[in-house]
Amino acid sequence: GDFIKSGLAVKGNARVFENIVSIRLSDSLGNTLVQMSSYANAPDVGMFGSFEKILKFQTNATEGTLEVYQSSAKDGSEIDKVTIPVLFN
Repeated sequence: GDFIKSGLAVKGNARVFENIVSIRLSDSLGNTLVQMSSYANAPDVGMFGSFEKILKFQTNATEGTLEVYQSSAKDGSEIDKVTIPVLFN
């Protein structure tokens, strides 16, 4: 429920397939404002690594959702998803 604005830094630690972290920011109507990926800086397979990406976006919406997840190696589905409700400044 935090207020965010363009230039938002999304960072964390992840243990994901091929070190690829997917990030998506959507408005309350489900429109994707920005979607990108980042690489987790893991020292070896199966270990956690840090990641960071700057999100630049434009919207007139007041609410939205930030999602961070990985794509399944099996079928490409979104797994281990973290969903955070946000408010736009």
